[in-house]
Amino acid sequence: MKILGIIPARGGSKRTPGKNIKLLAEKPLIAYTIEAAHRSMLINRLVVSTEDLKIAEVAEKHGAEVIIRPAELAQDETKTAPVLLHVIDELEKQGYYPDIVVLLQATCPMRGEKIIDGAVSKLINSDKDSIFTGVKIGKTMPKWKRNYEGNLSALYDYHFRPRTQDPGLMEDMYAENGALYAIKADAFRKYRDFLGNSVEVYETPPMVDIDTPEDFKRAEKIVMQEKKTSEIINMFDNIAEKYDFLNDIISFGRHKAIKHQAIKNVPLQKDMKVLDLCTGTGDIAFLVSELYDNQINITAADFSENMLKIAEKRLKDRPNVNFTFANALELPFKDDSFDAAFISFGLRNLKDLQKAIEEMKRVVKDGGYVVNIDTGKPKGLLGLIFRFYFFNIVPLIGKILSGNFRAYRYLPKSTQDFPSQYELVKIFEESGFKDVKNCDFAFGAIAQQVAVNFK
Repeated sequence: MKILGIIPARGGSKRTPGKNIKLLAEKPLIAYTIEAAHRSMLINRLVVSTEDLKIAEVAEKHGAEVIIRPAELAQDETKTAPVLLHVIDELEKQGYYPDIVVLLQATCPMRGEKIIDGAVSKLINSDKDSIFTGVKIGKTMPKWKRNYEGNLSALYDYHFRPRTQDPGLMEDMYAENGALYAIKADAFRKYRDFLGNSVEVYETPPMVDIDTPEDFKRAEKIVMQEKKTSEIINMFDNIAEKYDFLNDIISFGRHKAIKHQAIKNVPLQKDMKVLDLCTGTGDIAFLVSELYDNQINITAADFSENMLKIAEKRLKDRPNVNFTFANALELPFKDDSFDAAFISFGLRNLKDLQKAIEEMKRVVKDGGYVVNIDTGKPKGLLGLIFRFYFFNIVPLIGKILSGNFRAYRYLPKSTQDFPSQYELVKIFEESGFKDVKNCDFAFGAIAQQVAVNFK
């Protein structure tokens, strides 16, 4: 199947001059979309349409084919569909006839190849002729909108007002986010628009569509956060093989005993469903399984594939443990899926602590438990000794025994801005949990918070 990706990139933006090739985190904005399209498993030809020679140069440098559009298709009032049709007409002169056309706006740098392939796959496997990426607004009552003149109009026929008990009143609503539009080529030629007669939606998280300088700053912040997350994942992948051995050395052999006691502090029962988030090499999953004779169903999740591989080897004879690759900020589980969720030495490595807590709260049942185990902040003389050891000795041990000084220098640094155990108790309480208890280990160098979910 011939799937054509088209990136329209005009050079005449007024609100953000030169935005398509403006550097975003040291990379031209358009490069993010080109690279995502190249990583796609489904797009097999990619064209950038532009009238600007600088944009054309940057696009070609990053591996995209370029078609120069005429000046009349590069005006402020020019619509997108004629630009795409021009590209298709030019390619048809070469004997190329696409089956599906995918519109990729250069102003959406957060749209990766997974979204591209997910949306295009959904279109291929549907009876629809087009698809767009959208954000779910939620189930809403009948809606009204106010136009530019200030007048209201209904988005439903209010002369036939439904009753509140009628089915279909609370309808799902979606907002286009501009990240992707795809249409089957026959429908595009017929309707001459990038959405046809029968349309599907591919739901995505909220995204930034860059239009103003403020959007640019917001997108740059998100990109830098994503880059940091990627670096952390790579770091854990690199130290996975020696991770357990070094934890034993650094903690003087105490970390497993502490985790064992921390699990016993939670009133688990047989046949419960437990999530072990940021499982690493599977310590919590292993200990929960061992304590309850394999009679608790455990889902062990992590964003490091190498860590998960080691965890799977350790727990290969425990059929009650399932492994899944997952981002703690976007858990692939339904609401109320678990009786308890543990996160052990993982919360401080996440770019959005509050979002991680909200995700755990979402997937844990009402009355269930969310448990955090992480480094604490001991006070007084013991605090001084701990910080000296953690910030000076631990990196040296890591360098000598693993050869990765950077990773073991990062680990103590990751605690600097991480809340203390007392602050975490307050954060859990403010997030809607009740009966939040803290338990200190090793004089407060490690701490556990157990929070009861309340919905």
